Amino acid sequence: MKPTIGRIVIYRHLGEVVTLSPAIIQKVNADESVDLVVFGAVYPMKMDGIQQGEGVNRWKWPPAPEKALAPQPQPTPVSQPAVPKQAPRKRVAKAAKKS
Repeated sequence: MKPTIGRIVIYRHLGEVVTLSPAIIQKVNADESVDLVVFGAVYPMKMDGIQQGEGVNRWKWPPAPEKALAPQPQPTPVSQPAVPKQAPRKRVAKAAKKS
């Protein structure tokens, strides 16, 4: 994929331990490096001239979700049981009350 402004990537940086942080591409430079806004644990930070790759202080594309890649099963249509027809009910006249 070609890096473009606004795309979300993963930035790998070294602090006390190697950390993966989400970042947004802010600018694509002529040498194919990018300027990033990295969302760290405390605050966002701007990183300029970051190259793509697997090492420290590099960015990479996030992995594709597995569900998006796998074919989705189609729902099985459920057949409704047949409802037997009932004969129309006969109206029974009420007997008149005698007073």
